[in-house]
Amino acid sequence: MTAIIDGHDTTAEARSLEDSIVKDADKLWRYTPHGVTTIGKWFEIGKTEVLDILDGHVLPKLLTKEGKWLAKSFLEVAYTELNAATLIKQ
Repeated sequence: MTAIIDGHDTTAEARSLEDSIVKDADKLWRYTPHGVTTIGKWFEIGKTEVLDILDGHVLPKLLTKEGKWLAKSFLEVAYTELNAATLIKQ
């Protein structure tokens, strides 16, 4: 278990299912409202740009179908909230 924790963010390939889960979990926090806000502050970019980066660059790196499903779900909610005012006016 310590090898998984030690290498979770340094190796691209997963060594086991457990390693895949830890790698995905590490990336998935970025999709939470807190993660999106934190990333925006780090790079001084807006929410839309953060979401676009997550969608285009991080999502393809997720290893499990469950991780991808969760990421897509977080993105759908975030994009909907971002565009709610426009959607309501239609």
